Amino acid sequence: MGQSHTSEYPLFHLFLFFTWDVSLRLWKDKGLFERETAYYKALAERGVKITFLTWGDHRDLEINLGSHGMIEVIPAYKYIPNPHNKALRALLSPLVLWYARRQISSADLVKTNQMWGSWCAVLAKYFFRKKLLLRTGFELYKFTRDQGACALRRNFIFHLSKLSYSFADLIYVSSKTDKDFIKNHFSINPEKVSVRPNWIDIKRFKPIEMEHEENSVLYVGRLSQQKNIPLLIEALSQTKIDLTIVGIGETKKEIVSLAKEYNVNVIFLGAVPNDQLPALLCRYAVFVLPSYYEGNPKTLLEAMSCGRAVIGTDVDGIKNVIDHEKTGLLSECDKDSLLAHIKRLLGDPSLRTEIGTNARNEIVKTQSLYHILEKEIEDYDKFGLERHDHLES
Repeated sequence: MGQSHTSEYPLFHLFLFFTWDVSLRLWKDKGLFERETAYYKALAERGVKITFLTWGDHRDLEINLGSHGMIEVIPAYKYIPNPHNKALRALLSPLVLWYARRQISSADLVKTNQMWGSWCAVLAKYFFRKKLLLRTGFELYKFTRDQGACALRRNFIFHLSKLSYSFADLIYVSSKTDKDFIKNHFSINPEKVSVRPNWIDIKRFKPIEMEHEENSVLYVGRLSQQKNIPLLIEALSQTKIDLTIVGIGETKKEIVSLAKEYNVNVIFLGAVPNDQLPALLCRYAVFVLPSYYEGNPKTLLEAMSCGRAVIGTDVDGIKNVIDHEKTGLLSECDKDSLLAHIKRLLGDPSLRTEIGTNARNEIVKTQSLYHILEKEIEDYDKFGLERHDHLES
């Protein structure tokens, strides 16, 4: 790169391990590229050099990150075998450390984007003697239990998590619930666990004045069992309220069938690029997330940042975000309770405005991209990292 950057912050070098089997190309294909890279682009603007270790091939190198050379990409499957069998891919994945050895050696610390795939980051810490910042996003073992996974998978995730938590110098979790869970199940010192909720780009996800869809509610997210969309369908049965669904997933056929059975008008928009979501969110007065459980749901946070009146089920991950009657409404996991909340908001524009304004203010105060980013940079000092005047690639 051969350039120095002047910034309020001297430079560090961060080596980021992507979630295993996730690539820049996958983010592009799922419409998540802008959302997922915004944080690291902002970090690069602060003068932090970043190396992405992605689980993609040469196509990841063709994607323009627009970071003025401050973000370097190492696509693992350009250098190591990429067999069809997932278990074999996982076993071969540590081989990439050999090809990335120069960048890891020059890094000040290594970081994970999620727990899944953290084995490579743990090995990098061990062999290269680097500080390890373990970001979970959501507590993987807790999710695995909630999903009712088989005993073999639960056991594997438990031991992977315990190993990773033990090796980490600092752990980021998205909620106090996750912090308490880690303390109770893995005997990890809570002093090295920091609550860092998901960040939102409040400059992009902001209220936009426009006409609302009349008598309609919006859901954004995966179409999976966890999201409990059938509850929303059942709640809207025998009403004239429409439902718009943004997202893709394995339960779409079930949802289509259920919508026909209950005579609910459902509009499927499929996968919508994240940079188009703000305008879409602002078309709807009410956003609903009826999940069985969550981590720190980004679609809910984005809706709140856009000043939407939101409804969520009173479950882990949602009740940690919504302050009932202030920044949203919490519903019991039954159709009558959910429908009552939907009708209440659709019928009361002043309440929608009040809740939406409160929600927006809360996100700006506690979960904006720049708020979370500044806290991470402060944590670099806690590591005792040497600040550089410049970095050469």
